[in-house]
Amino acid sequence: MLSLSIQKRPDGFVEGQGVLVGTRRLISRGVSQLVSRVAYTHRPRRGYRILMYHAVGTRVKGDFRGIFSVTPDEFKQQMEYLSQHAFIKMTSLELGLMDPAPCRVSLTFDDGYRDILPVAEKILVPMGIPFVLFITKSYAQRTGPEYLSKDAIREISRLAQVTIGAHGATHKRLTECSDQELVTELKTSREFLEDVISKPVRIMAYPHGAVNERVVQAVVRAGYSIAVSTRAGINNSASHLMKLKRTEISGLDDLADFKMKIFGAWDWYGVKSWVCKT
Repeated sequence: MLSLSIQKRPDGFVEGQGVLVGTRRLISRGVSQLVSRVAYTHRPRRGYRILMYHAVGTRVKGDFRGIFSVTPDEFKQQMEYLSQHAFIKMTSLELGLMDPAPCRVSLTFDDGYRDILPVAEKILVPMGIPFVLFITKSYAQRTGPEYLSKDAIREISRLAQVTIGAHGATHKRLTECSDQELVTELKTSREFLEDVISKPVRIMAYPHGAVNERVVQAVVRAGYSIAVSTRAGINNSASHLMKLKRTEISGLDDLADFKMKIFGAWDWYGVKSWVCKT
């Protein structure tokens, strides 16, 4: 019998979890391949799809399966596919729900990895693709090379294509915070970023995707107008602005997998996850 040693690190990542997560994703990929052959074979599903990335090239600590980092070459292929597809319109997070185009796609990057700087310079800016960086305050205050520093955040925020969003003060699960901790996480993360970039910060991503109605109400009171989750799926005019769905792109995905996710073949996973949590 396989025995896993699972230990929680200070930053919230669970050591040993990568083995379990990777196995689940392999099973999910097989199911999604079957779904794609049956339903989404011709064009992307209509609606507004928000893609969720983490690192592009950086090796994420504790990520034994390489789930949370795609290679720069893979990322470039994905962006070329999106830019060249006649049915897809790349748009900003703020305009995605209002845009009348049948299939809209936005890019988001969680945690604030520093590797976004060359990616933006060499891929996103030349292609004219808008994107959102969701930055965690405590990560930006670290001295190592893994995450964007305050100066780097300020630098990249000047790009026309980028929007800066909050991702918690310490990357804690907001559902596990006391009422006062919740206020602190939401308020200080926004104020920190606004002080760095000298612009309003009104969008956020829930750390670990942890959200409930108490958290949603706190997010609204804290002054945010849009919040994104980690629940898989596509958005439309009826979507809750504080619970927008996203489609995760992982290091396990090849270009065929990426296309399946754009087509909607993985959207069933959001329903599965929601059912399992209720």
